[in-house]
Amino acid sequence: MLLAIGLLILYGVLRTVHPAEVATAIRGAHLGWVLIAELAFLGFIVVRGWRWLVILRASAPDASFGDATAVTGIGFALNAVSPFKLGELLRIGAIAPRAGIGVGEASATVVVERVLAVIHGIDEPRVLDVGVGSGAIALAIAAEHSGAHVTGVDTSPAALELAAENAALLGLEVDLRPGGSESAAEGWDLVVANPPYIPQAALSAPQPELLWEPREALLDVGLHDEIARAAVTRWLVFEVGEGQADGVAQTLGALGYTDIRITNDLTGVARVVEGRRA
Repeated sequence: MLLAIGLLILYGVLRTVHPAEVATAIRGAHLGWVLIAELAFLGFIVVRGWRWLVILRASAPDASFGDATAVTGIGFALNAVSPFKLGELLRIGAIAPRAGIGVGEASATVVVERVLAVIHGIDEPRVLDVGVGSGAIALAIAAEHSGAHVTGVDTSPAALELAAENAALLGLEVDLRPGGSESAAEGWDLVVANPPYIPQAALSAPQPELLWEPREALLDVGLHDEIARAAVTRWLVFEVGEGQADGVAQTLGALGYTDIRITNDLTGVARVVEGRRA
């Protein structure tokens, strides 16, 4: 399938250029610089594919480097010849079945990328994941930032057991213990959370990939506000539901957070809200 998509992209590119102009440009180009540029771009794709694989493997141990790199390359190629970054949609749609995860989970890697960007300049950041669940976010952070001291808390013993199994499978060290929003008050460099954000009315007809989730992991009970008020941290990063980003950002502003930023996921939905404690 990816080969077919690649051929379609090539066809689209060839339809938009004039062969004579391309030939003239090639003849005037310095072969050495062309090779360097090609190698640099290939290296960029390989590094991006590897980075995405590290993040994905926290929740998808079966994801392969080949799939992540190929999908990344095709995604960037499609971005180059299409509007609205359609390559990002292709990227998550193509990797989800290969990694054995849902499309929503694949697109949620953006919250990990924002966390890593925030703590990039801190040698040994203390990071708390509130509502650790299966450990996907906490384990991805631990895998990508070797100096991070990552703690995951959850009120569900079953979730903590699953997170511990995933940590052992990946050979990663993460402190896992019972706890809730009150843990955010212990003092951290960064607190990250993906609180339940589905309204009560929406649970009557949930998306298919959510049917296996326990009800307490889905129902919005105002934890964004609760965590934001309790947090003693330099930075706070939330993953939010569709349509909630502006409201959460306003709440952070009202509570005195600064440098508030909203980041879209790979499908263009406002998915991550972050702020710095003043």
